[in-house]
Amino acid sequence: GSERLRRRQWLVTIGVDLVMFATLQIAAGGGGLGYAALLVLPALMAGALTPRLQALAVAAVGTLVLLAGVWFGLRPGRDAALLLTQAGLAGSGLFIVALLSSELAGRLAREERTARGSMELARRQAQLNRLVLEEMQDGVLVVDRSGRVRAANPAARRLLGEAQVSAAESFDLTGVAAWQPLVAAVDRAFADGTWPEGGRD
Repeated sequence: GSERLRRRQWLVTIGVDLVMFATLQIAAGGGGLGYAALLVLPALMAGALTPRLQALAVAAVGTLVLLAGVWFGLRPGRDAALLLTQAGLAGSGLFIVALLSSELAGRLAREERTARGSMELARRQAQLNRLVLEEMQDGVLVVDRSGRVRAANPAARRLLGEAQVSAAESFDLTGVAAWQPLVAAVDRAFADGTWPEGGRD
């Protein structure tokens, strides 16, 4: 639907560019390649924004424009073979630009899909971890070095037994006298770099 409409809009834009630059190239006459660099733009856009076959078609049209510009601009005494060879080489450059930009756009799209998949996987894993913690019978606390609880499952909140704990997203362990043994165990664990056996003390 919308993606197809956007692609059609880009094709129209690329087509308009091709017509304009082709007109300039052919109108310039003289058999030169004065506006050949402008034809790189639609080839680049086509490679980045359209399927590879369409990008190659744009490059082919640009090459024909270059050859036609040389053919219609030939003057007596000029080396036609040399000018046509130059136009052909410039057209080859259009094909290379279209292919490289198409490959780069495809690679970026694949990496974006991979990143989105990884983010979705991480989100689901976080949801699963949260569900497991919520259902555990053992109390689990996530505590930082300042003694502030960043996360606690329902079992841990029930064990702590303070009314304000049940509603708080995070809270300090240091403010309640009954929690001092827990605070001491946390401080000791941070200092030693090891936790008590089985997570208990």
